[in-house]
Amino acid sequence: MNINQEFIYAPNIRLFTYHLKTVNLTNYQQFELKITDIQTFYQILLDYYGALDQNQNPSKLKLRSDFSDFLNSGLPNLDLIYHPQGRGCQRITLANNSPYKGFIYPQFLNDTYSFSLTIYHPQNPGKDKVAFANLSQLKPPRQFFSGINHNSDQTLQKTQKKAFWGSTIMLSGFLPEKPETPAELKPLADRYLQNFLNLENLEDAPPFYTSGELLDGYIYEYQNPNNYHPYGHIIILFIFAEITTEKLNKIQWDLPELFLYHHKNKQNFADSKKEYKTALEDIKKIEDLIQKFPVYLPTIGEEKLRIESAESKAILATSNPVEILHKTSLANSSTLSDQQLKNLKQQIKNLLDLSLKNSQYLRSLGNFQNTIDINRENYLNKINRLEKLTQSQLNIWQDYANLDFQRFQRQIQADLTYLHQGSLLLDRAIATIRGLVEIDQAERDQQRQKAELLLQDNIQAIGLGVGTGAILASTFGLVTQPATWPWQKNHSLLPHPFPAAVVVSSLTALLVWQWTKNHLKKKRNLK
Repeated sequence: MNINQEFIYAPNIRLFTYHLKTVNLTNYQQFELKITDIQTFYQILLDYYGALDQNQNPSKLKLRSDFSDFLNSGLPNLDLIYHPQGRGCQRITLANNSPYKGFIYPQFLNDTYSFSLTIYHPQNPGKDKVAFANLSQLKPPRQFFSGINHNSDQTLQKTQKKAFWGSTIMLSGFLPEKPETPAELKPLADRYLQNFLNLENLEDAPPFYTSGELLDGYIYEYQNPNNYHPYGHIIILFIFAEITTEKLNKIQWDLPELFLYHHKNKQNFADSKKEYKTALEDIKKIEDLIQKFPVYLPTIGEEKLRIESAESKAILATSNPVEILHKTSLANSSTLSDQQLKNLKQQIKNLLDLSLKNSQYLRSLGNFQNTIDINRENYLNKINRLEKLTQSQLNIWQDYANLDFQRFQRQIQADLTYLHQGSLLLDRAIATIRGLVEIDQAERDQQRQKAELLLQDNIQAIGLGVGTGAILASTFGLVTQPATWPWQKNHSLLPHPFPAAVVVSSLTALLVWQWTKNHLKKKRNLK
């Protein structure tokens, strides 16, 4: 076939957009995206395309009024347009005598508002050939790609932006001949995409991701697999036989849920990277604090090597920060000043705050990992259902789950491992500082005990001096008394009363002091 052709037959566009109903913010606040808000957003899309109802009047979207009742019943999935007997979709045609027709299919899938809009050119031999240059007429408005009603207030816009999971566009159309490989039609797919988005080149388009076979046709996917692109996720499907259309019609009602899991996992992975980046900033704060410590503590890289070595030797659990601290130069240095001790206590408070945040990061990343795993299982289960409906292999979509989703999980696991090592360093730093403070406190207690003993000694010495002075003062009057000798009449036992009084008083004071000392010592021992 001519790969330079600039037209396609019976083109079809399917738009899928998703918003989470309840938005959880980092400050533990929640914002609810009301069904009236989402209805207004969907109506903007319909008005943009000039959608008409069966009576050729502007199509007005009316979502079910009993939505809150269904939410309270716990029903996970429901159609947002009530239909008593069938599927809740609404048929439309486009204004200005456009040949295009279509239908809308809004749903609530577990926790998410889902909206799909299908616009197709009816097959009509000789009249369904559409030039690539005219495809830009089907390009949706900017609200579709951003997920935001730009005419709403700032609060609602912020909520919609936070709630927006992403968008998928699936373009399809007939080609007259089927080449041997999808690679041969890659340039044609690029031109299809470029004309649809009305771009001068593909630099601003989503990057090409993969190509292959799908439902006997050739599929080409354009997206950034790790983050949301401004034009979202775009799929081009070239159809070569009617069997592909028949199979596609069988699974079109399940495509909204399939692409929802796709977007949820991409967004959860992107959010995990943001959380990890914030956690790394806090680890940098930990390292900065450690660098200011008056004691050697290793950096994250050095600690990683130490942890890995310790784990290999099974000794990590026996590591004692206080024993390590005893071996540092500071442990053998003089006592910390009051200001240093105050700073260390403040650093403990800072590290405990960082420790709490680090625990929250670990829990949050773990939740992202579990959510991706759950969505991956749901995605694969949906793929299995679609394969049974079409009796075809959907390997290109299954590979996405087996490759990218698992890569997301492995990356989050690697991030968790690194943060866990940072957590070990944080715990060790806190334990080490506490040990430092305990050692300093013990040294201070020891010095205080020595000071108290010295004070007691001084008090005793002073007391003894005062007592001795009191004895001398009380007996000094006897100095003037005459001495008597044994050969004299009326002599006393001692030659002079003054030395006798001093000796007797001193002996009495010494005995009282000794008794008091022993009594106080005995009381201390009893305590």
